[in-house]
Amino acid sequence: MKAYFQESFEDVTPWVADAESILNHFDDVYDLGVQIAGQKQDMRKLIEQGMADAVVTTTLLNIHTLVRLDLHSVLGQALVQYWELKDRPLPPSAIQQGRYLLYAGTDDWFPALVGDMDDTGFNRYAATIGVELVYGED
Repeated sequence: MKAYFQESFEDVTPWVADAESILNHFDDVYDLGVQIAGQKQDMRKLIEQGMADAVVTTTLLNIHTLVRLDLHSVLGQALVQYWELKDRPLPPSAIQQGRYLLYAGTDDWFPALVGDMDDTGFNRYAATIGVELVYGED
């Protein structure tokens, strides 16, 4: 079975391009911003000081690449199975929203999402379950 990379992921970086875009996609991105900011900041203290929204907005504005993965796609299902096999939690810059995973990464984001230095191990695993990853046009 073929898993088409381009059909499984959507580049939603424009959702965090500026403050207006963040407001337009507030329900989609706010929890991710809180999660990422909370890794470096004491969110309780920021809430008490009335600074939480400003810190979360700044955090979201600093996201370089934002992608949304359909966890019900063949690739999404294979990735979830791979994480379970490796006993890996979601990456700290990812949040699940129903059937989607929202992930903040860099240019070479897929290996980081997989949790490996590159995607070789994941590709080998996918092949063992009968999934051929197609990164470009078939």
